[in-house]
Amino acid sequence: LSARVHDYLKEIGYLEGLLKMYKKRGEAEMRQENIFEFINSVGYYEEKNSNPLLVNFIRRFMLQDDDSSEDEEEENAVTLLTVHASKGLEYPYVFQIGMEHGMFPHDRAMKEGGEEEERRLFYVSITRAKTRYIITTAKTRWRFDAKEKKRRPCKQMDSMFIGELPDHLVDYHKPEDYLTPMASADIMSGLDDILAMLDD
Repeated sequence: LSARVHDYLKEIGYLEGLLKMYKKRGEAEMRQENIFEFINSVGYYEEKNSNPLLVNFIRRFMLQDDDSSEDEEEENAVTLLTVHASKGLEYPYVFQIGMEHGMFPHDRAMKEGGEEEERRLFYVSITRAKTRYIITTAKTRWRFDAKEKKRRPCKQMDSMFIGELPDHLVDYHKPEDYLTPMASADIMSGLDDILAMLDD
């Protein structure tokens, strides 16, 4: 499905057209990256579903307005936003995800000499947290390869900004710190519970 979406966008000239639509090369490349990330999402959906249909993907993932107004913001809720949109706001806990080389700082910003602006944005994100600021990184990410027309795992490196944080203010944790192997008896007990629920 992801390859068909890619082929369709290429056939109608959309992928190449983006490079002609925008005067600034960086903006055009950013738009292309967004399209490849969309295709990557289609590939992820495809892997998780036995009968993947594009219409179902769109129904599932399209952004829909909900009935709540902006004035009726819940107190106990997660707010998802970009660093740019977070200026002037504060939260008890802030999770900065994707702190990897090429994402934050972004490759394009680095090519255009925007390292200091990216560093300033990182500072903005840190100062949004009142109590705790949690950074997450991935060892690998799935990316859509336009030449091979398929998703492939790519190794990731931590952002250079993480290394610039003062050691005495940072606690480093690895997945192993949170994930411990379960005993066989616990696994069997858990499976029994699941089977009992399915029987009901």
